[in-house]
Amino acid sequence: MIQVKAQEIDIQRQQRWLYNKASFSLEGSPMWAVKGRNGSGKSTLLQLLIGYIEPTLGSITWSIDQKEIDRMDISQHISYASPSMELPMHLTLKEFMHMHQTFKPFLVPLDAILDGLSLPTDVHLAKFSTGMLQRVKLAQACYSRSKLVALDEPMSNLDEEGKQWIESVLYGQESLFNDRLLLIASNDKREVAPIKTTLQITDEGLMTA
Repeated sequence: MIQVKAQEIDIQRQQRWLYNKASFSLEGSPMWAVKGRNGSGKSTLLQLLIGYIEPTLGSITWSIDQKEIDRMDISQHISYASPSMELPMHLTLKEFMHMHQTFKPFLVPLDAILDGLSLPTDVHLAKFSTGMLQRVKLAQACYSRSKLVALDEPMSNLDEEGKQWIESVLYGQESLFNDRLLLIASNDKREVAPIKTTLQITDEGLMTA
């Protein structure tokens, strides 16, 4: 399993330091929830932990089987989804998923993923609703052959059917997340209810629980 270690990290946003030089290691549990009030820095912390941005202070390192991974290479081992991420809207669902798997293969057959999505496969993504697009983003992240899966507010824009679908993917398919690390940033209790280990962002900084 991948290990993520943070050493005295902090980042400044609008003249405010968010994490109070926090140090921690994500190990011992395959699932972690990143919690905090709106605007506390949950999404920013998630992006730090997957190497999308760098901390203002401190450092973050990644290792697989005790071998450190260079920051330039970490994206090969990570899959990510957020409501704000963009998709190639000129492609159909099937075209996008085929393209995606040429760069990062899926853990299960593509046909099985498309069947589970229950979305039109030959319609351009530009015609999808925000909820349908969110399902696509989540599917490419969860089913990619990656060591770390990072989801930012995964139930955003989903209707009840969509919420039940992602719950079944995250918590009903245990083998899907064997030997993987799952990070979910959210302050929605339903999204993170089954997760027992937490990175909690408070006014005093960042704490693990």
